[in-house]
Amino acid sequence: MAFVILLAGCPGGGPDGSTGQTESTATAVSTPTATSAVTSTTTPTDTARPQSTEHTPSESFVVGTGSSQLRYVVTELNRTDQVGGEFGVSADEGFVVINLEVTNLGENATRLTSDVFTLVDSEGQTYATDSQAMVFHDEALVLRRPSPDVTIDGVVIFDIPADRQGLRLRIEPVNSTATADTHYVELS
Repeated sequence: MAFVILLAGCPGGGPDGSTGQTESTATAVSTPTATSAVTSTTTPTDTARPQSTEHTPSESFVVGTGSSQLRYVVTELNRTDQVGGEFGVSADEGFVVINLEVTNLGENATRLTSDVFTLVDSEGQTYATDSQAMVFHDEALVLRRPSPDVTIDGVVIFDIPADRQGLRLRIEPVNSTATADTHYVELS
């Protein structure tokens, strides 16, 4: 609703009919009125999230969200005492060598770092990748950078006591975000 106020000088006063004042007019002013409106917002369900974060070897699964999505498949698991041939490195305990196939589903090249992979045993003990062993293996995944739509094969290596059972490979999202899930692959 708007109100219009017009102001005009009063006639009469001086011999020429002026009052000595100038005539002024006000412009129409619109004042907004408060209205209450209820708006309904629906929250979309996230259908892109995986049903499970627990996987088995040979199962294909995606870790990450948005432009940082990588598809993983564990293709093989080996135990050995040495990597890198006769001039390589020997294990302190015993190497667990996990072969993986990794496909970059994102929009940019993505660097794989050692903190993405962790080995967890049945007692909850965690083991980081063995950086020295990774240096001596030609197919190490750590520090490789797959481009979008490119699949690479490689290994991650852990040095753990030989008697450890119930091993699971934990894979964290690259460029971790609060909405991305950690995934596990049951190895033994």
